[in-house]
Amino acid sequence: MSGRKKADEKNQIFLTYNPKKQFGYINKKVKSETDIEIIKSSYKDNPMLSPEYISLLEGLKEQSSDFYKIFTLGEYASSDGLIYGNIKIIACYPEDIEYTIYGLDFGYNNPCALVKVDF
Repeated sequence: MSGRKKADEKNQIFLTYNPKKQFGYINKKVKSETDIEIIKSSYKDNPMLSPEYISLLEGLKEQSSDFYKIFTLGEYASSDGLIYGNIKIIACYPEDIEYTIYGLDFGYNNPCALVKVDF
C-alpha cells in the first residue's frame, strides 16, 4: 500500500455524535457544507443491540426527557440540567427580600442539591 490516494477515490470522514444543541458549533459547521450527506439514525436502526441495552435506552424516558431525546432518539434537546428553562438572569441581587426558604434534593438520579430561594 503506497499511502497515496487513487484518482477515483474520495476523501471521506465519518462523524458520529449525539445532538445536543441545534444551533451548536458542530451542527452549524456540518450543515453549512454542501458536499456532505447527513444520515440520522437511532437505536432502532441497530439490530445488534441486546434487549438489556434497549431497555436501558428506553428507560431514559423516565429519568430525563432531554437525555431520552438525545441518546435514544437522536434528536436535539438541551441537557444542561435545568429544571426550569424560562429563567431570568438579573444584573444585581435584590435588596428587598421579604423571606427565604431552602429546598433540598437528596439526589436519587442526580447529585444532591441545596437551593436557597429569596422572595
